[in-house]
Amino acid sequence: MGNVLERSGIAEAFYETIHLWMGRLNGGLAIASVIVCTFMAAMVGVIAAGIVTMGIIALPAMLNRDYDKHMAAGSIMAGGSLGSLIPPSVIMMLYSLVARQSVGRMFMGGIFPGFVLSALYCIYIAIRCALRPKMGPALPPEARGTWKEKFVSLRGSILPVALIVVVLGSIFMGLTTPSEASAIGAIGAFICAAIYRKLN
Repeated sequence: MGNVLERSGIAEAFYETIHLWMGRLNGGLAIASVIVCTFMAAMVGVIAAGIVTMGIIALPAMLNRDYDKHMAAGSIMAGGSLGSLIPPSVIMMLYSLVARQSVGRMFMGGIFPGFVLSALYCIYIAIRCALRPKMGPALPPEARGTWKEKFVSLRGSILPVALIVVVLGSIFMGLTTPSEASAIGAIGAFICAAIYRKLN
């Protein structure tokens, strides 16, 4: 599921959406990186996916905008680490197998603290860059996009968010097992990729 969404360009489009909406804030690109890593974690379930994807997409964008290199790399590493906590975490699945615990319950136990931790990362970045703007300068006015461009860009985030809700929701509601939900997610990712390609 994560591979298809990344290869189809949906992950990059999702970053561009957050980039447009957060660009006027100091540290906005770093916050966008954490948000996209959070959603990548909810799509893939491994740490490497968010780090590699954002390392390719977001790191050059931040360094080109004169972000502090520690802030740029740190936001990607911190956001990527959420892949071990936010469902469908592969580590949680392995732990559930060894400990003979319900995978669904493990997922339910990880989703809230995972999103809270993501929010705390974003708050930290916002405060740090507000106190020291040179660590994460806001985008210049010409790069922030118009309101029309911002709303049009939202279509790039609707598909992955809807897919995550369907996959995790089906597990939490007891409609499917994690294996069945993964199959739904894989099929849904192909459908999302086809829709995205047609729209673009």
